[in-house]
Amino acid sequence: MTQATVDETRAFRNALGVFPTGVTVITTRDDDTGRSVGLTVSSFNSVSLQPRLVLWSIARTSPNLAQFAVGKRHVIHVLAHDQGELARRFANPKLDKFEGVDLARNAEQGPPVLDGVAAHFECETESLLEGGDHWIVLSRVHEYQTHDQRPLLFWAGQLTGV
Repeated sequence: MTQATVDETRAFRNALGVFPTGVTVITTRDDDTGRSVGLTVSSFNSVSLQPRLVLWSIARTSPNLAQFAVGKRHVIHVLAHDQGELARRFANPKLDKFEGVDLARNAEQGPPVLDGVAAHFECETESLLEGGDHWIVLSRVHEYQTHDQRPLLFWAGQLTGV
């Protein structure tokens, strides 16, 4: 990549950062190994009320991509305003992401559910759509629950509470 391309990419990213987004952590379980998988995602949005559909995106280069194939179950957690450290933890590929993390439900009962979040959505991947350097994951929501928490936001490259 040339310096001009890097600069243009950074400028585009900064322009997108003007729009605040919620912060989610998406969890699943690797059916082959039983290991819990989780990642921080800010590209979450509603699609349809009937049927209940949401979308999010995952990098094409993600080592966890196969865990979100069509038919795979996962949980989308909308993080609470005070869970910035949790967002950073699940964004770091080098950490054991679940070590010391409070769970409302552990992976033996399906995808892990994080405790203390603003909301969570139990989903199944409906389809994957190509989207440049990411895959867009269309998820069917089977169950959901809201909690009495304000959300964590990502704005201008920073995590912030409401």
